[in-house]
Amino acid sequence: MRHRFMASLLAVAFAFGLLMAAGPAAHAGSKGRKNTALALGALAVQQLLSKNTTNGLIAGAGAAYAYKRYQDARKDEKRRDRFFTRGR
Repeated sequence: MRHRFMASLLAVAFAFGLLMAAGPAAHAGSKGRKNTALALGALAVQQLLSKNTTNGLIAGAGAAYAYKRYQDARKDEKRRDRFFTRGR
């Protein structure tokens, strides 16, 4: 009986944690996206120099995608800044 109660309590706590994590999504700023692009680019170069071409190409593709997301985030930040400072 006690084991069943503890298992139920753990299941409820786990489900509650999953529901809370699925709530409001976190949004990365452009600085974090830039750091991700730089880190993936460095990883791609390191992997290509180590003759791990598959890993290097995958990391390079990830770096290109991260850089594009960085540019989009930067453009959105500039647009947002122009919108909020124009009214002042």
